[in-house]
Amino acid sequence: MTSDTGTAWLFPNHTPPSIVSGYQSISANDTIIAIDNGLSYLHRLQIQPHLIVGDMDSLQDKRLLDEYPDAIIERYPSAKNETDTELAVCWCIEHQIKNIVICNDMRGRLDHCLGLIQNLLKAFEAGISCRIETPDSIIRFLDEDTIMDLPLGSALSLVPYSDEIHLDHSEGLEYSLHNLHIHRSESRAISNRIVADKIRITKSLGTVLCIVTIL
Repeated sequence: MTSDTGTAWLFPNHTPPSIVSGYQSISANDTIIAIDNGLSYLHRLQIQPHLIVGDMDSLQDKRLLDEYPDAIIERYPSAKNETDTELAVCWCIEHQIKNIVICNDMRGRLDHCLGLIQNLLKAFEAGISCRIETPDSIIRFLDEDTIMDLPLGSALSLVPYSDEIHLDHSEGLEYSLHNLHIHRSESRAISNRIVADKIRITKSLGTVLCIVTIL
């Protein structure tokens, strides 16, 4: 299963009942991936999975595996190095999928949430557009030139994920990011405010995590 234009939607444990872009955004050529107990959430949402991946240790009702005979099942042992979500991201990289949305409420254990950021980074470093969506936030890494359509009044925070980052220019934000240099240990771009329908941020150095909170 390969998709050059479609998006892979990843449904792990902690899949929320809604996300910022809405599940109605899923199109016919997209790939739906259930990650372990994410299959339970897909079943409630009445969305058919194409792939079911994981060790199935948290899947509450194992009978659900028989409910989707057309889905590919990739089952792994519980004793493994990768998390189930990382395995799903690796599958997307292997199958040359260029867009990934991880649907997660980010209200689980802190170490699991940080692990999801690492999964984002893995996809980003592989050249894949990837984001986490919760009911009220979008989490992604910035490209060299990033343009986003976002609701007015939302909060935007940037976190250095390399020793240093350099932001060249911004548009549509209350506080300009023009010529802003930030070290990893500094919090210099937290809780900015979106003041236009479209924002633009350019950077020339470093890896930057972007967190948008819809207010």
